[in-house]
This record gives sequence, structure tokens and C-alpha cells, in this order.
Amino acid sequence: MAIHARKIDTTIGYAAVAAYNTTRRATRPMGRATLVGGTVTVTGQTLRGDEIISLTRNTSAGTAGDLSAPSGSRTSTQFVIQSASGTDTSTVEWTIDTPVVHFDATSTPVFSDGRTPSSTTLQVTAVTATNLATSVALANDCKHVYTAHYADDVAHVIADTANLVAAADATDLATGITLANEVKADFNLHRVQAGIHLAGDAVNVVVAANATDQTSLNTLTNALKAALNLHVSMAAQGSSVKLLEP
Repeated sequence: MAIHARKIDTTIGYAAVAAYNTTRRATRPMGRATLVGGTVTVTGQTLRGDEIISLTRNTSAGTAGDLSAPSGSRTSTQFVIQSASGTDTSTVEWTIDTPVVHFDATSTPVFSDGRTPSSTTLQVTAVTATNLATSVALANDCKHVYTAHYADDVAHVIADTANLVAAADATDLATGITLANEVKADFNLHRVQAGIHLAGDAVNVVVAANATDQTSLNTLTNALKAALNLHVSMAAQGSSVKLLEP
């Protein structure tokens, strides 16, 4: 959540990350598992694909071997701990750390009585693309959310000035294809742009093919919506404050 007050041009974002790191160490997923024949599957997790899984042998048993949690064995809900020894039956402690991409989620301020400011995370909300009208509306919504996001110097170390959208809002199939293809190209570069994020977003790459017709435009705009919404939300826990000159 970003809270905007009018005072001086200072961004207090690092405090949000510091608070996040403190909170994360108290609440990050962790547990113990016992190897059977040198392997064990840990289930019931929520993984996005770029986690750092740390392993520590708690109690040695059997023939100990080097421990690992191969990325190729992970799914969205589980991971596998493996030992280099097929007779390792040790108990292993594990912890999961998820890299922080943004100081804060790009958000829209919500003003009430001025005493309890809040904000809502900005998301693409246009309906799923199934035809020309919905794909054009979704392409435009993706553009507007992405444009607000890359310019957000609260969420980012600095605003992204390299991967800007030049295409106009879509009005028909041809302009919808042009816009969606450009947003895809710009967003995929933005995710990993050096100096912009606290850590590059290695997860939410848009792999859908460039649009060439109505069917591929539907597929691409739906993929853009999913990737943008996840990317924007990859932020530190807590609040940040940007103070602006009156």
C-alpha cells in the first residue's frame, strides 16, 4: 500500500523493505521433513517459481549426502528435497524465501476523511477477451495499468524510462494487435530491466505468441492481464510513503 502526502520530494521505500525483511523472517514458510531413501516431497506450499529454498540437516541418519531442492522438481504446491545418498534418512529443516521485486505494489489512493488514508493495488480488471470488443478493451486496460506501473517511482528503485508504450489506444483489430504486441515486448523487457527493481521478475514472462488475428489477440491480451497483475503485486509487505511538494 502506498500512501501519498504532500510535503517534500522524498520517497521512503527502503523502510518498507526493511520492515518486510523483519516480518518475512518471522513468517516465511519453514518446516522439517524426514528423508526416505534419500528423498522427501514437501507439499501444501504456495510457490511461484523463483523461491530460494534453504536446507539444513537437523538430525543425521543413514548415510548423509549433499542436500538440494531441484527447481525442476517443484510445482506450484510442492517441492522435493533430495540427498546425494540413496540411503540418507536424515531429518532436514527447510525455509522458503521469496525475492522482493518492488518496494510496494503500484496502487490507487483511497481518500476518506484524511485521517485514515489507504490505497488499492492497481490491477487489470477488464473482462477476459473472447471477441473484438473485449480484446480491444483488455488491450487498452493492460496498457493503462502497465503505463502507470512503469512510471511508479514508489514501487521501483527509479521509474522505468526505457520500456515505454508508444502505441495509441486500440480502436479496432489492427490497432489492438499493434498495441498488445508492443505491451508484450515492453513488459517483458521491464520485468528484468537493470536498476529498476529490487530483484528481476523471472516468473511472469509473457510467452504467448505475438497477435496476428482475433484468436491470437484474445490469447495474448489474456496472458498480458495475468502476467501484469502478478508482477504488480510482487511487492514488500507493509506500507510506503511518498511525500510531495505542495
